[in-house]
Amino acid sequence: MDLETTGLDPRQDEIIEIGMVPFIFRIDGILLGTLPAFSRLREPSITVPSLVQDLTGLTPERLAGQTVSADDVAAIAHLSHTGFPESRSALSLLLERARTIWKRLWAEYAPFELKDTLNARGYRWNDGSDGRPKAWFIDRPPEEAEKEIRFLRAEIYQQEVDITVRPVEARDRFTSRV
Repeated sequence: MDLETTGLDPRQDEIIEIGMVPFIFRIDGILLGTLPAFSRLREPSITVPSLVQDLTGLTPERLAGQTVSADDVAAIAHLSHTGFPESRSALSLLLERARTIWKRLWAEYAPFELKDTLNARGYRWNDGSDGRPKAWFIDRPPEEAEKEIRFLRAEIYQQEVDITVRPVEARDRFTSRV
């Protein structure tokens, strides 16, 4: 699922494009294939900033007269399929996960010779040029944060150290804001 909006403030900005690629998967998460893509444009009631137009290519002319309804979206996607634990739908699980505040753990001053260990575990390198720490970092759901801190202390630092942990909301997970 991908959304384009007029900005980043959910109180005032609006969705201008919805794109989804429904897929078929087994209950254990194995992907079996994809279905036809869904893509709809929507004319907002507010002006689309020029920065957003440049970034997305969605101009007022292209959006003029375009609409998308909740019924259009609901018609997709196995999002309402309820073959999950507790008879929950895929959409309810997706929304719950998106609303969860994750934890970003920073492995500051990690020994250079352990960079491959961190990389193999999914850590990403930040060079510090964006004002964030010059360090390896990883995002974890809250229930996994303590386990990750134990890993860092045991395998990377080999001692008790303070680990910088910051909350990460879904909208910030893939930005340099955290």
